[in-house]
Amino acid sequence: MDKDGAIALAIKEINDKVKKLNSIELIFDKKLSNGGLEKYFNDGRKVGDLISEPYNFYILIFKVNENDQFIFCVKSNGEIKYKDIFSDAWFDYSYDWNTIENRTDYYS
Repeated sequence: MDKDGAIALAIKEINDKVKKLNSIELIFDKKLSNGGLEKYFNDGRKVGDLISEPYNFYILIFKVNENDQFIFCVKSNGEIKYKDIFSDAWFDYSYDWNTIENRTDYYS
């Protein structure tokens, strides 16, 4: 999965979880490669080929509904390794900060 695929996967996750989605903006994206390992291919792949980088991570931060930041770490195999949310709204005390799954403001 490339960066665009990781972004699409994260947006789907946000859409599935947010009760009312008014706005979404990607505010940060960073690809972390496989730790600078030497790349030697004997099967015709080129360094730039998607299949040549199977161990990338994509760090993505989205601003959702003006006050909320969704953070994702997506592996290039499509697995979401980490996700969390925090709010910029100083007056919003409705979050369950112990676990994202218990937050009733985003999960039904």
